[in-house]
Amino acid sequence: GRWDGQPHKAWSKGKGRDAEPFLHAIEVAPTYALLDPNKRKLRRMLGHHEDPDGGWITHQTDTEWWLAGGIRIDWRTGDNPQRLVADAYDRAGLDECARMKAGVWEENLQPAMADYGGKAFLRSTPLGKVNWFFRAWALGDPESARELADETGEDVRTDPRVRCVHWTTMDNTAMPRLIAEALAMRVRMPDPMWRRNFEASWTAFVGQCFPMLSEADHFRRIPLVGLREYAAGMDFGYSEPGVCAIVGRDYDGAWHEVAAHSERQMEMDSDDAWRVRDDSGRPTVWTVAAYRLLKRFAGEHWQRVPIYLPHDRPDAHKMFRRRGFLVRAAYQDRHAGLTWFQMAIAAKRFDIASRTVYRSFESLRHPDVRSGQDPELWLKVDDHAFDAVRYALSEAIERGERSPSGSSLLGWAQR
Repeated sequence: GRWDGQPHKAWSKGKGRDAEPFLHAIEVAPTYALLDPNKRKLRRMLGHHEDPDGGWITHQTDTEWWLAGGIRIDWRTGDNPQRLVADAYDRAGLDECARMKAGVWEENLQPAMADYGGKAFLRSTPLGKVNWFFRAWALGDPESARELADETGEDVRTDPRVRCVHWTTMDNTAMPRLIAEALAMRVRMPDPMWRRNFEASWTAFVGQCFPMLSEADHFRRIPLVGLREYAAGMDFGYSEPGVCAIVGRDYDGAWHEVAAHSERQMEMDSDDAWRVRDDSGRPTVWTVAAYRLLKRFAGEHWQRVPIYLPHDRPDAHKMFRRRGFLVRAAYQDRHAGLTWFQMAIAAKRFDIASRTVYRSFESLRHPDVRSGQDPELWLKVDDHAFDAVRYALSEAIERGERSPSGSSLLGWAQR
């Protein structure tokens, strides 16, 4: 083993060399408040050596426990993933993973466990499918892996070392009274709220920006063609996939997302790719991806369709203009954009044709804490598809877009 001697007590630790744990574990949660329930439960299970009946815990602080036999447990939060890189671990537990940054696991803890071939237990309430936790889940669930591959074009392969378990309140046969009460609540609770609380649903959760969104009303599997006008929007991804989306307005004044291309870490442009932009296969640069989408719907008039790009990307503006695109700066008022979509979705004046975009809208959520110190309207995590569509609808959002009868979107929502 790697361990040499019992750990020293806090008041005598300085008298000898620091102990090297025989087994090193870490438990991570988004905040210290979410760590406390786990600490209390583990404290009751293990017991302290000074308890009347004895126990495993020999030394205990807020951030570090030592157990008999040389087991050390670190308690950490995931607010700053870079703080989790110092040690190697044999075991890791991550609680409420979907609320943490991807870097906690993907970039820091996962490599830190490679030294000893450690095992991890990732657990969470689902918060939609557009986050790193669902990507990790797909490694152990073939159905989710196929869904992710179909939507993103990624080569998602399951890993035999990853196992997925989905527990819900309704599985808790040890508490029949709880199940009976849950079934009684189903009659009087809205369906999304009930699924969120009792079925651990991937698509119904607290803080959704668009709880009124439904596949039956807002997801259209047949793309629309021959619309009155089109517009495009782009949001460039870095560690997350970037998205180019096309929207169109019909003769009744309603808007539709008609197509989108999603790709991770793709280059902006290249002369070689542009010269062969009409070839089949997945495009390799963003200018070609945008060209193909516009050409598909606008034909020879693709250069008349405006494409809205983030205002803080002058390099992208320059590159797209060089290729003949009608480039415009995207309207950036996030509050106006969110309100526009909430009203349009509630009024059934906006629908979606791309599964990637639908999942982005479905998973968009407000921050857990809303205060004067937290001005974000939604969490900026895997929201590139939503932003691309929001940019494409810049003009409609900026002018408040009214229907042919002159009533506003608020009027549609009220009706």
